Amino acid sequence: MNKKIVSNKSVLLIATMLSTMMLATSSMASLVPTTAFAQEDRGEVQVGDGGVGVDPIIQTNVQADVKANVDTAVVTDEENCDEASNDVNQEISQPSEQQASRDVEAGDDSLYVGPIIQISEQVGLNYNVDTDVILVEGCQPADDVNLETSQSSDQNYNRNIDAGEGSTLNLPTDQRADQIAESRAINTDVFVEAPLPQ
Repeated sequence: MNKKIVSNKSVLLIATMLSTMMLATSSMASLVPTTAFAQEDRGEVQVGDGGVGVDPIIQTNVQADVKANVDTAVVTDEENCDEASNDVNQEISQPSEQQASRDVEAGDDSLYVGPIIQISEQVGLNYNVDTDVILVEGCQPADDVNLETSQSSDQNYNRNIDAGEGSTLNLPTDQRADQIAESRAINTDVFVEAPLPQ
């Protein structure tokens, strides 16, 4: 928590800026909806004697979720101090499941090419900004902020191959899972000195 003392001349400017921020971010709970992702590719392939079979499996998944919350308050009365205290819970959940399976029958002197590519990219950004301007004595805002990002990637493949005599199999496999997650909470309380009696 940062505590700063500013003069009364800055109060109007701060209040105007906070009001503008509240209007701009009031509907900004989540920029991208959070959804679970599952992809499954199962099949059977038959390649006759002397034949050629090409059977690529490509599974790609990109998930991006940004949640941003801005809370601002200007407290001018000690009885309204609770208005500056916030309870924030933001959760990003990004599960990903990719399954690939092939049953292959390759005849004599045949060629079977069966590449499998599985790519999962997950980005979760979770932000909370809380700025309060306190114009009265005896007010200490208490915030409860919980920011969570959960990411998981499950990539599996299975090949059951019955290959005849002299057959050639080319089975490249590439799996990649990248995850980026960031949670950041910024809390600033600005305490403005009461004017001295004239």
